[in-house]
Amino acid sequence: MSYGPPPGAPGGFSGPGMPQFPSQGYTAQGPQYPQEKPQPSGSMTQQSNSDNVGTYEGVTYRITHRDDNTILTLSLQPNYGVKSRSNSMICMSPTVNMQGQFKVSFRNLLSTGQLSQTTYHGPGDVILSPQVWGDIVPIRMDGQRPWYLGHHAYLASTENITWTAKSQGFKKTLFSGDGMFVANVTGAGMLFVEAIGALVQKQLGPGEELIVDRGHLVAWDCQYKMEKLGTSGFMFTGPGTIYLQTRNPEHIIEWISAQLPGR
Repeated sequence: MSYGPPPGAPGGFSGPGMPQFPSQGYTAQGPQYPQEKPQPSGSMTQQSNSDNVGTYEGVTYRITHRDDNTILTLSLQPNYGVKSRSNSMICMSPTVNMQGQFKVSFRNLLSTGQLSQTTYHGPGDVILSPQVWGDIVPIRMDGQRPWYLGHHAYLASTENITWTAKSQGFKKTLFSGDGMFVANVTGAGMLFVEAIGALVQKQLGPGEELIVDRGHLVAWDCQYKMEKLGTSGFMFTGPGTIYLQTRNPEHIIEWISAQLPGR
């Protein structure tokens, strides 16, 4: 299904924290913003609550409200597009062309290896949100090094980013539950991932190892293997970067279930 802009409809949102483009006179390159500096090897840092802004070709992004109610605003110049997880849109300019793809649950990846996505093409703005309270981190991919995502982490990306489902193997599935598949993401462009709670960045030096419970994994670009350590986890080996989330979705489900009447 395709939705196009009505004739003569204006584009863009107004209000604090919203990137603005003029109604005419677009250029191929948007305004430039300073990027966050990479952390040194061996460090672990929590992401700042300040706005995160930047530009990649004809797409300007702004990550705001980073007090666990984070949103992603994407300002698209004409003929530039982004993809997002379906049902993540809050609102968009009437000038944006939106196209939805066939919806496939991540739990059906065993047979399909696909994810439900929606595409947007400018000009105009699109505002996206994570599935629950949490944060968003932008990852600039250079087309050389792949990234890997947990099953819940994908929010949006520019058009040249692609991914496939990577199976962890049957034996690993016995203790990995819904961690059977990991998304293998490749291409050059911007990748936006979401987390439950706060985001923690861990930078591993060459040969440095780290064990992470699978419920706290978001995204990583280093070598890994699954380990049986009481509960299922991943063993990572540097060099590389790992993004973690401070809340485990399984623990949240258990807590909510315990509060229900009759428990």
